[in-house]
Amino acid sequence: MPSNQYDAEYQLFSNSDDAIIQRFHCDKTYSEIATKLGRSEDAVRRRALLLNLPEKTRPNAIKWTTEKLSFLRRHYNTPEWPGERLAEHLGCTKIALYTQADAMGLKNQRHHFSEAEDLMIREQYSTRNIEEIALSLGVSRQTIMRRARKLGIAGKLQTINYSPETDKKMLEMAESGIPLQVIADEMNKTKEAIKMRLKRIRKARREALK
Repeated sequence: MPSNQYDAEYQLFSNSDDAIIQRFHCDKTYSEIATKLGRSEDAVRRRALLLNLPEKTRPNAIKWTTEKLSFLRRHYNTPEWPGERLAEHLGCTKIALYTQADAMGLKNQRHHFSEAEDLMIREQYSTRNIEEIALSLGVSRQTIMRRARKLGIAGKLQTINYSPETDKKMLEMAESGIPLQVIADEMNKTKEAIKMRLKRIRKARREALK
């Protein structure tokens, strides 16, 4: 089967591949079907949707109880509960956390930077770990990166180059409902750059599936 500039999961599905997905869709997990076809679970999931098969519930999907939603609302994007710690506490992935927070309309708390804090960011942004700067100022990593862009020093931090791996991660985040600005912060790129890159990735994927 022909391949494109990305990895094997974007190779064309044959009629026999489609038949296997349709045959085992009800009785096997996407992971089991993916193993049988030698593809990724996400590739099989997307193909099943294109075949108009009903979406399966992820076996490890978090059940958002009233208590968990209340905890998320109280502690989202606070210095004491960074994303990774909050996701671990709630028993979900960071992607599931950001998706739910976005659905609830939770916004990042605005931090008013002092001149001393701006000076610290200017002096340390290109030489110190961003997480360390964020921790010392009691804000999130994304807040530091946004402030750096406003101060005109974001370019001093080397951005992540595009690759099949970063494209795959970017697409998974976008299709999971992660806001574009969060993805842009993760990649240290602008929101518009991420939007254009996702457009190119999706176009290449559609052409590969023809």
